[in-house]
Amino acid sequence: MGLKGVKFIVLVLLMAFSMLLIQVPLINAITLNGVAGTGEWDPAWQVSTDPLDVSVTGIGIHPHEAPYYARSGYEGIALWGHYQGADDRWYFRIDVDGRAGDSDSQYGTAGNLGVGTHGFDDGPLSTSDSPGIGASERYRLNFQYESGGLISTSALGGDSSIVPGVISPATGDITGNAAYGTSVPGVIEWAFDPLQIFPAGSQYRQLWVSAQMGDSSDEVSDDSIPSALVIGQDIQAQCPSGSIVVGDSANFGVQYSVPSTAHQGISNVAITVDIPAGTSFVSADNGGISAGGVITWSIGDLNPGDSGEVHFTLSIDTTMASVEIIAGMTCDEGLYCNSTCASTVTQAIPALEKTGLTALLLLLAASAILVIRRRSA
Repeated sequence: MGLKGVKFIVLVLLMAFSMLLIQVPLINAITLNGVAGTGEWDPAWQVSTDPLDVSVTGIGIHPHEAPYYARSGYEGIALWGHYQGADDRWYFRIDVDGRAGDSDSQYGTAGNLGVGTHGFDDGPLSTSDSPGIGASERYRLNFQYESGGLISTSALGGDSSIVPGVISPATGDITGNAAYGTSVPGVIEWAFDPLQIFPAGSQYRQLWVSAQMGDSSDEVSDDSIPSALVIGQDIQAQCPSGSIVVGDSANFGVQYSVPSTAHQGISNVAITVDIPAGTSFVSADNGGISAGGVITWSIGDLNPGDSGEVHFTLSIDTTMASVEIIAGMTCDEGLYCNSTCASTVTQAIPALEKTGLTALLLLLAASAILVIRRRSA
């Protein structure tokens, strides 16, 4: 090999080494500071939006009478959500346009909304006025674990000492941390441990999130961002429809899926099945492993609309009324759900020995002859 060839190889090695040293991620890690930095939030993490709310005020309704137009000073624009595996945290964000002013009036028309008539908003969207959140001003996330289900909230606000860019406690049913910035539109960010959103001891198949914001002293200020299904999963255990015989083997299955309507997928999905007492593991497909009385399948990441099925075989070793299968499904994001099914177990009929079978047949034949003679007598 000539000198030029050696130089070329050295150059290639240096370039490869420099690429290893300088790695620029496409999406930066989310930082809880109330600033939506460039590349920090992937557009795919925006789960819900709300259009500009404009309405004609009625006569006698604060702050103006018809035909003036009013727009909420706490105008919700977008809701974001993302689980960040690098630090095992959930992050949420709402974008709020508060340029209408603190009492939310717009002197103008539907086509030309005008400008705020009551000064700047006293809160996260402020570019002047006091820097903190007002005593009556709140921004709230609403969490539901099924469509239309009970709501758990997490709020930031009600305290003028909460200043921009400073991490503050989020209060309510779900506690965490939050921070806001004074950009236009304003940004409010939340961060939670998964166990704060999905406490242990319950099942969670879905996560729905919506947002509300406003000033409790002025109803015109209130606005909301509609609820959206962020993530979801489902599981269904499958047992034989007929009865199972003691001493035989039986085949079982587990179906799993992610709803196609979910905005995001789930990661590191695992399917587990507890091996029932009185049975023993025979086999499992799709890489299922039996250890410690549990069969586990490492499914990996699933996208919205994905589905699959795994199967396993158990030996029915002892007499019991039924065998019950409990299958569970987990993911890094915090969802957990299970499904059960059961099959009846029957005792096997003992096999007769040859001499016993012969004696039984002779007895039946003799009984039949006796019955026939009695009828003919």
